[in-house]
Amino acid sequence: MTFWSQPDFEPLRKYRFLVRMDNSTYRIEAKSVGLPSFESDLIEHKLINHMVKLPGIGKWGDATLSLIVTKDFLQDKILAYTGYKNIKQFGDTLDKTRATQSLGNPQIEILDDQGAIVTTWTLFNAFIQSISYGDLTYEDDGFVEVEITLAIDHAEFNS
Repeated sequence: MTFWSQPDFEPLRKYRFLVRMDNSTYRIEAKSVGLPSFESDLIEHKLINHMVKLPGIGKWGDATLSLIVTKDFLQDKILAYTGYKNIKQFGDTLDKTRATQSLGNPQIEILDDQGAIVTTWTLFNAFIQSISYGDLTYEDDGFVEVEITLAIDHAEFNS
């Protein structure tokens, strides 16, 4: 029986989510989120006249965020999440400890139709790998957006 014929069944919707950074109660209302992917290396072994495929080491892919820039959430705050310090002023470069501490373990919360958290993705040892500050143009009256790529060591999915 298909789910749409059951009146009490409510599938999760793509537009019901929130993002939490730096282990705080402050939630970022992102425009879009690309959930991380998972893949396993493939190891092939030849046994007499057969090829046997075995899973290898697992690897988590990056997560992506698209944020709208507001007066409260400006570009310098986003850059501060990377742990970046100007090398001319501070004589220091990026390191993983500082970069992961500034973000904490980001969480992506998927909500139901009542606004309750149904599923939580926790991104461990996440750091900002890249920031794209977008484009400004006179041809469009849209919002200023920032695209962020988060590199992660692993993720957990809790429901």
